[in-house]
Amino acid sequence: MIQVREYSQISTDRGLAPSLDLGVVKQTTFDWMVDVLHQSGKTEKVLVINNRKSLKLGKYVGYLQSPNGEAIEILPKTGLGVESPQKSRRLLQKMLMSALSLKPREVGQASLKRLNQPIHEWIFS
Repeated sequence: MIQVREYSQISTDRGLAPSLDLGVVKQTTFDWMVDVLHQSGKTEKVLVINNRKSLKLGKYVGYLQSPNGEAIEILPKTGLGVESPQKSRRLLQKMLMSALSLKPREVGQASLKRLNQPIHEWIFS
């Protein structure tokens, strides 16, 4: 899965080093994203085209999965410096819990294995 932050760049150039500010995707995924952009009749676009080989993500967070199965997790950009995907994911979980009025419950210790789930897996669960 590709992990980036909002306002990051998406490219097909395999010579670039992926990071939270740059996601490198397959050409078919890139073409699908361009099609989604062109089909969107909304005034606010999720993607803004920089050039033929790259896209710039907008102010949206969440999860995208292309028809070919490539997944992109878009995490919030906080302005607090470079953060780990785990910290950004926890922040997004807090934001979603607040927006959906979900109240956390505290219970005793459980003997469960903890996984660092992608945000879409956490939402589904």
